[in-house]
Amino acid sequence: MRSLMIVSFILLLSFSASSQKVICDYTVSNTCQNDTVWFVDKSVASGGAVLSQIHIFFGDNDASGVPIDAYMKPGSKVFHIYKNPGKFTITAIAKADPNAGSNANPDETQKAIQVFAQPALELQYPQGKLIYTGQSKPIWAVAAEVDNDKAVWSTGFVGKTLDVSKPGRYKVTVTDKNGCRNWAQSDSMMVKDTVGVGYQIEVVNNVLTPNGDGFDDYLIVKNIETFANPVILQIFNSWGQKVFETPDYRDDCLNGKFWVADKVEAGTFYYIIKSKSKRGTTGYVDVIK
Repeated sequence: MRSLMIVSFILLLSFSASSQKVICDYTVSNTCQNDTVWFVDKSVASGGAVLSQIHIFFGDNDASGVPIDAYMKPGSKVFHIYKNPGKFTITAIAKADPNAGSNANPDETQKAIQVFAQPALELQYPQGKLIYTGQSKPIWAVAAEVDNDKAVWSTGFVGKTLDVSKPGRYKVTVTDKNGCRNWAQSDSMMVKDTVGVGYQIEVVNNVLTPNGDGFDDYLIVKNIETFANPVILQIFNSWGQKVFETPDYRDDCLNGKFWVADKVEAGTFYYIIKSKSKRGTTGYVDVIK
């Protein structure tokens, strides 16, 4: 009888041990490059087993090529930041606690995570970074994969082009269709008073040779980029016929649109140039072809 009881006890212990089990599980969502992503443990133990720890490998490597990993306590969470975009395989291993009498085998599970690339972002200054009093100049947020209404500046303005009239540095944050963000801060924009840059409007050249050689190809107004107000330019031929007119030659020049006299014959032409707060000027220019 005693032998039978011992055998029964051993069988009971064996059954109890074999019924112990751990199941590894966790939750994680797709993320963006350089964003924080959380791994939340959902592992469970049964049959009297007690969880000890969860060992997780994130699927990427450090600068030395060593796999990056971490340990979680049961029911806790850890975070990770993926430095590169791509698809990664996460491996987690849940282990039982032998100190608590648990001898269940470890359980391993794998899941895939998609890490979306951060949107590329570049700031450009098409008209430079020096602003004269009364002017404004644009800063472009160049981000091909970002819609115009997903670029938000530190001023509160929404859009890819910010017109700046005050000194300082301006920050923009862009968000793409995947919800991934990037940001950049502009170089310093400087404002300079127009006082002292000349009250009289002056034309630099009175001879134009529009042949594309880079010399006297277009009409140049001295310091036009410093003018705070639009520059009205009118060009007339020898018979008094208007051959060219623009309400803001200053803006035209800043955008690379000069009067190059390519649509007129050779001859003498007369100009009238006016701008608020400046003394207007008249004169002539000879076009030689």
